[in-house]
Amino acid sequence: MADPTIPDHAIQPAEFFTVHHMDRVAESGKTRGGGICLMTNNNWCRDVVCLSKSCSPNLELFTIYLPRQFTSVIFSALYIYLQQRLNHHSAGQTTPSFSVCPEEWLLVQGEEVQQGRWRRAPRDPSLPRISWRHHRKAKSSRDCHLEKKEMRVRDLGLGYDSDEIVLFRYCVGTCYRSRKNYDLALKALMNNGRISGKKVSSQPCCRPTRYETVSFMDAQTTWQTIKWLSAANCSCVG
Repeated sequence: MADPTIPDHAIQPAEFFTVHHMDRVAESGKTRGGGICLMTNNNWCRDVVCLSKSCSPNLELFTIYLPRQFTSVIFSALYIYLQQRLNHHSAGQTTPSFSVCPEEWLLVQGEEVQQGRWRRAPRDPSLPRISWRHHRKAKSSRDCHLEKKEMRVRDLGLGYDSDEIVLFRYCVGTCYRSRKNYDLALKALMNNGRISGKKVSSQPCCRPTRYETVSFMDAQTTWQTIKWLSAANCSCVG
């Protein structure tokens, strides 16, 4: 990767991969070797953005941003010359990249680090704090609202062969407060037998009023898209 004459396609394993690289620079103090790269699958994410590049005699760091799945992902590759200087050099370089995005997940993969590790980005102290007491109270409300849960595509029951995890949003809650005079009168007529209640709904129902499209890769590495799968907004209907 240090040779600028080597084209990107020479190191791409397949056409649906894209190579993002940082070549050796004079600041590294090296005359041979050096340079790091990351490869991303275009079927998974195309809107990849380079966040930072850093090259020194002790450390090479390359960070990219992938806006997919866990809100987004920040992926950093490290090439470390002196292991004992890892914390000193990497901490100062990675923190500015994702402190402005507190919901992202950071994957740090180093050549001399035995395994990659996921960790949540530290909270930016300038961001307002959320009162979890009020947050739990809102979640416990019985009114119609939107909730979300991570699900395997295979468990959705739509016949897709995939173990990929997608975020499924759905509507829960009651619509007791949304009842109108129509609902009150209809319920009274059903109770006194004037109207048969076999096929009549006597109260509004919590349902999606807008939907989201969900995309994923199946077991055959084919990109699939399902329309109108996940709820984007919930309201009392009927």
